[in-house]
Amino acid sequence: MSGLRSQVLPLYRRAINLSKTWQAVDPTKTEYERQYIKNEARTLFRKNKNLTDQELIKEHINEAEARIEIALHYKTPYPRPVSFLCC
Repeated sequence: MSGLRSQVLPLYRRAINLSKTWQAVDPTKTEYERQYIKNEARTLFRKNKNLTDQELIKEHINEAEARIEIALHYKTPYPRPVSFLCC
């Protein structure tokens, strides 16, 4: 479990640090988006703090990493809708 903990804590710090340095595309929305990132990180990490299933924890870690990368790439902190690909 401590192996996962060593992944979760830096990920949380990364999200909080992102909230401090975030620059919105529309400068008038920067503070709002910074607060959104901070609140979203706190809410989701607190919600999942008592998880014990290693696979579920790994899924949440992957989801958090993906959300951060998508936010940085698309310059929006809000989650993007998931598209389902058809065969």
